[in-house]
Amino acid sequence: MAVEVKTVEIRDAKKEFQRWLALAQQGVEIIVTDEGEPLARISAVRPNEGRVAGLNRGEIKAAEDFDELLPESYWVEETTMSDLQGYIKGRKANDPEFAEGFEEGYEAFKSIYRAYRKGHA
Repeated sequence: MAVEVKTVEIRDAKKEFQRWLALAQQGVEIIVTDEGEPLARISAVRPNEGRVAGLNRGEIKAAEDFDELLPESYWVEETTMSDLQGYIKGRKANDPEFAEGFEEGYEAFKSIYRAYRKGHA
């Protein structure tokens, strides 16, 4: 379905703003111009139909310790790949949900980490 578009000069839009606003609310797109140059677009605000609150309730889980501090070794410059691997292995052993779908992301992380360390060596 094509959207109807109307153009109005800014001086006319100021004089008859309520008229143009009513047209926009009916689905007409209004282009406001100044001497033929487009300045703004007025269109109706449509409700966000893409999201439904609670649609995936219970499907997303956070680890019990999601808000706990990371180990100090995570923040210091001397953090090594083996430090991170040890932390991750511990999490995987203690939290099966942490391990689900993890390997692909972990491989991507390793390549990014290696590139970072290479650039900061």
